Amino acid sequence: YVYVLDALKAVVAVILGRIVAGDAGGFWCAATAIIGHMYPVTRRFKGGKGVATGSGSMFVLQPIVSACLCVLWVIISKTTKKASIASLVVTVGLPIGMVINGAPAWEVLAMMGLASIVVMKHIPNLRRAHAGDQGQPARNPIRIQALGELAPAPDRGIGFDREDERANRLYECADGALGRSIQFYVARRRTK
Repeated sequence: YVYVLDALKAVVAVILGRIVAGDAGGFWCAATAIIGHMYPVTRRFKGGKGVATGSGSMFVLQPIVSACLCVLWVIISKTTKKASIASLVVTVGLPIGMVINGAPAWEVLAMMGLASIVVMKHIPNLRRAHAGDQGQPARNPIRIQALGELAPAPDRGIGFDREDERANRLYECADGALGRSIQFYVARRRTK
């Protein structure tokens, strides 16, 4: 669902931009959607990698090239088992595909600029892939340790244990405020 929502917000923005100002408006809205996704003000400029948002906008602006690159992404992702590598190949391949498809030079240059921003956002992934640990999910030992420091749960039967286990799993996967909220919830449940 995350991919669909990220792509959909770009699709809506690009369609509105094209309605208002033609192809140039569509590219401006694509750029703002991608950059806004990667550096959101509400999350202290820490956002996503821009691939899903970029793919959504490109499916509207360059549907033929995007469809071909989608197939390429699936093939590379299945063979390498690394979505980030497939995403980078597709991101770099997009301006090349646009040139082959005969897109105007300004569109290719605009896409090269956006693609370079997306590639720069992937540099930490490339470093981890080079070191051999790119596929491992990051864990925050401080949060997990903080959860372990909470008082042990009183014996309330199977239902509570199951609920507590779900909360622990959610807590380990959660980020930021959601993680703190779950930690507060678990601590409150354990003290009652």
